[in-house]
Amino acid sequence: MKNMKPAFSSTNLILIILTLSFIVLVAITIIAAKETLKQKRNLKSSSPIVCIKKFGMVQEAEIAKNLLIANQVKADIFYDNLGGYMGRSSSGSIELKIKEEDKKAALQLLKELERID
Repeated sequence: MKNMKPAFSSTNLILIILTLSFIVLVAITIIAAKETLKQKRNLKSSSPIVCIKKFGMVQEAEIAKNLLIANQVKADIFYDNLGGYMGRSSSGSIELKIKEEDKKAALQLLKELERID
């Protein structure tokens, strides 16, 4: 019993944990990339994509986007967060984009949202 060695050394366990963490990180990145492509495909059509409003905070843009989507207006937000370095903040303005054919309905919904604020 005294001469039994553990099946894995602490170094091996650390390497296994790091490897599994890396695999999980890669999987999350792939899932996020697929979701981004899915959102961009939702906006594609014969109608041009236009920026309907610019925001200073991602959270404000998300609220407006969700309002439009809840009312059957396909929308998405576009911003540069320096490749994820900035988290959910943005280095510039956040644009809410829609199909041009939905512009009238979207503007009306956003006006109603501004009245609530």
